[in-house]
Amino acid sequence: MKNALSPLRGTERISSVDTMRGFALFGILLVNMLIFQYGLFGEYEYIETSQGLEKFSASFINIFGTGSFVTLFSFLFGFGVMILRDRSREKKRRFWTVYLRRLLLLLAFGLLHGTYIWEGDILTSYALCGFCLFLFLWCKPKVWLTIALVIIGLMSAFSFIPAEEGSEDTLATSPSYLAQEKEVYSTGSYSEVVHFRNNSMPFEDTSDGEMIAFGIFGVLASLPMFFLGAYVAAKRWLHEPDRYVSLYKKMWWISLLIGFPLKIVPQFIQNDSLEGLSSSLGAPLVAIFYISSIALLTYSNRWKKLSNALARAGKLSLTNYLSQSIVFTFLFYGYGFGLFSKVGVTGGIVFTIVFFTIQLFLSKLWLQFFVIGPLEWVWRLWTYLKIPSIRRKKTKRPTQISAGL
Repeated sequence: MKNALSPLRGTERISSVDTMRGFALFGILLVNMLIFQYGLFGEYEYIETSQGLEKFSASFINIFGTGSFVTLFSFLFGFGVMILRDRSREKKRRFWTVYLRRLLLLLAFGLLHGTYIWEGDILTSYALCGFCLFLFLWCKPKVWLTIALVIIGLMSAFSFIPAEEGSEDTLATSPSYLAQEKEVYSTGSYSEVVHFRNNSMPFEDTSDGEMIAFGIFGVLASLPMFFLGAYVAAKRWLHEPDRYVSLYKKMWWISLLIGFPLKIVPQFIQNDSLEGLSSSLGAPLVAIFYISSIALLTYSNRWKKLSNALARAGKLSLTNYLSQSIVFTFLFYGYGFGLFSKVGVTGGIVFTIVFFTIQLFLSKLWLQFFVIGPLEWVWRLWTYLKIPSIRRKKTKRPTQISAGL
């Protein structure tokens, strides 16, 4: 069937996009290493009391990683949605059925991941953002850009709204929760860890409405980059990179000169408004810096080996992401090696580099024999309702890397 909708093949793919995805995988692991070691809320307590090299390492992660790699992944997700939509139109197939099946499985992966493996899951919020994006896919690209800028503007403006007296502790983490978290994650069995994760309340005196608002805020933090990714795909800025070199350079300088100062200043000046700006505006600007940098470097022969290695890891992004959670929860939690809170931030950076290097090697090895990863295979099976090929044919070699999962 010529019009059957199927995954992108080698010659149709955009290598820079998977390079970005591979780089985002490294950055997300770098940031998540703090949560693996100290818990979703305990990391803040440790960073506040850290000194010397540990303080420097934590600041390094906050400047270059926190908030930026998760928004980079959001951008790539929005970009991939537009690729899927455009191909559906070309094949004259219903886009919405394929897309909604895709989101439902992503949501299932996220809920299972967050419930049974690790509480720092991002897949669930991505699925929810994907449903939000779906409501606006029939609008013109300039509407997506406007929505993204409005959300970023509003969240930045909220940073300057002073908190009411006594409200600053509304979402204060309970000391008893932190103590119990450390005890359970350090020494608990798998069933004890799962029970604690899904039944303990980290915040004191917090209503259901406040928790819902907290969740909505978390989704909104990623949503603008979904719309920006869709906008860039519609404009084909990454499809035809040679035409937009001057644009990449402009975005590189803007994001460098504005984004990084917004991330750096809160490391030296303790201020709620500055921290809010760092999260709402600084993080996406640094993500744009990474996007423009990779767009400029991917097509340079000097960086070809590195970009190809990252692209291979990016092609297996779902498998690699969930593998990171499985390996490091086993490494740090009590039902594994029990290294919870024992390695430190600097040691965590070393762990990140070593493990991701292993993932680069394993991704290359896997793709020598297979076309896609095992979880990507399941996702495509459900998305397209047909069995995708997984073994690589010996007579064919890929020329480029995929633009989407």
